[in-house]
Amino acid sequence: MQVSIRKPRTQEEYEKKIKENIGVVDNMNRMVDNMLMLTRADSSHFRLHSTDVGIRELLSETCSAYSNQIIRRGIHIRSDWCHRSF
Repeated sequence: MQVSIRKPRTQEEYEKKIKENIGVVDNMNRMVDNMLMLTRADSSHFRLHSTDVGIRELLSETCSAYSNQIIRRGIHIRSDWCHRSF
């Protein structure tokens, strides 16, 4: 957060920086959650259950979930399974 206040910024710049920081915190929370899940998986009290997954739906959901980052970074994805072009 100190990076956000090191120099004067416009209101829009502050909002952009805060949104970026929130994204970083969200990513860190997901990493911690994943590490906790892995730790639990190592214990004998946790059981994994397999299930069928539709790979096309999974990939399509992933494209949708990360569409902003895909577009912002100029990544191009073209495939039969992806209903949208990026």
